[in-house]
Amino acid sequence: MSFIESKPRWDVDHDGSPPSWRASTISNHLVASAARTPNRTAITYDGRTIPYAELDEMASRAANGMLALGVRPGDVVGLRAHNRPETLACFYGLARAGITILPLSPRLVGDELTWQLRDIEAAKLIDDDGLGDYSVADVMAKGTAGHPDIAVDENAYVWVRFTSGTTGRPKAVATTQKAAANLFESFALGIGQSPSDKVLVIAPVAHAAIATAANAIVVGGSIVLEPGFDPDRVWPACDEHGVTLVFMVPTMFALTLDKPGDGSSIRTFLSMASIFSPALKRRVQARFPQAGIFDCYAGTELGAATILRPEDIPAKPSSVGLPAFGCRIRILDDDGHQLPAGEIGSIYVQGPAMCAAFVGSVPPSPTTIRDGFLTPGDLGYLDDDGFLFLVDRRTDLIVSGGYNVYPSEVEDVLISHPGVVSVAVIGIPDDTWGQVVTAVVQGTPDPAELDQLCRERLAGYKVPRRYEFVDALPLNPSGKVLKRQLRETFATPNEGGLP
Repeated sequence: MSFIESKPRWDVDHDGSPPSWRASTISNHLVASAARTPNRTAITYDGRTIPYAELDEMASRAANGMLALGVRPGDVVGLRAHNRPETLACFYGLARAGITILPLSPRLVGDELTWQLRDIEAAKLIDDDGLGDYSVADVMAKGTAGHPDIAVDENAYVWVRFTSGTTGRPKAVATTQKAAANLFESFALGIGQSPSDKVLVIAPVAHAAIATAANAIVVGGSIVLEPGFDPDRVWPACDEHGVTLVFMVPTMFALTLDKPGDGSSIRTFLSMASIFSPALKRRVQARFPQAGIFDCYAGTELGAATILRPEDIPAKPSSVGLPAFGCRIRILDDDGHQLPAGEIGSIYVQGPAMCAAFVGSVPPSPTTIRDGFLTPGDLGYLDDDGFLFLVDRRTDLIVSGGYNVYPSEVEDVLISHPGVVSVAVIGIPDDTWGQVVTAVVQGTPDPAELDQLCRERLAGYKVPRRYEFVDALPLNPSGKVLKRQLRETFATPNEGGLP
């Protein structure tokens, strides 16, 4: 018998089962911040300020509203709603009631929306555009005050999310309450968030931006919520509210850098979802020298896997950083063998924020999971210091004349041209070369100048043979360029490219 077993004990949990307050859930983050600082502003939106105590009560009303409407814990409910405080409260309310959330982009309509709902057999859809069973307002109106009497299991699914779908049908992945809580806690710690931070949220808070808002709630910071991404509004919003932390994907940075606004209150930039080129980082640093950039490697299946800190950028500008807290990374070849530093292979991640399972009709590939490590299909390598370098998605790799061309390398050169706002490099099928390197450019540069720039800095086989110019690149809700769509659009030869 151990020392502890031989001594009297006075249990805190008298009934012998873990109480709800012990569970590692995202709802408990909001409960704790509301108890700690009830009067601190949680959300600023359209002239409204909502303190933490009020946001916590709104979440309970949403939870009770869904239960009153007949939805039961464990049911899957789609949430497709616009950026408003009530939407964030509804997200936390569903989680508080033990309901599994299907976050849906407001851009989804028609067959895309119907397919995702049917694929995981969602019980109901909350939608602000009249496409669902209830609106957010309906749910809030039906609810009453007070936390629901439901003990939420930290190992239950908090959400099912679909992957980006940049290469085909998206896969549904399920994440537990505990994994989501781990994600928000470790990420807030990793980038040094504090209660004094004011965080700008411009992406859909019911979908891509939930982590940005949730990180702020973990530490009790303030959320400056905007209706959506408006390039002309980003920096004025920061100036108006004294924003200190801004999350945007690289494409958003490219679209806003030349827009008016001071931005002197910003101390932290955060980016992920696609490769943040050194050239674009230099442009951001030149305009906002007082702000540090945190660049991360993250994914729907992974959570946040790495963090590149501002102090590491000078030495490792192309890296996405070291493994995040609790994460491990391996680079494997096609046979599953671990590769040494410097060799490119598939990136595999293991960590506390990983998804628990793939669900729905689209299965993962047989090599997605190896020995408890998971890959989203990206290629990269580790250097001798353990820093991860993201090369590209395996499906975006171009093979031209037998040579491998990594689009990110070409994009990094092209974005350095002052006339290029944004660019995506894709491979187009070709009878002679297998694939032709093609640059799809947003901007108005001279193709001859782009060609000269590439020939000065790249091997000949990497230089684009075609240039296509567009008003805007197609983006998914997370801000990633939809290269699959570009490959379909430009599948036939053009007349304006270079030979």
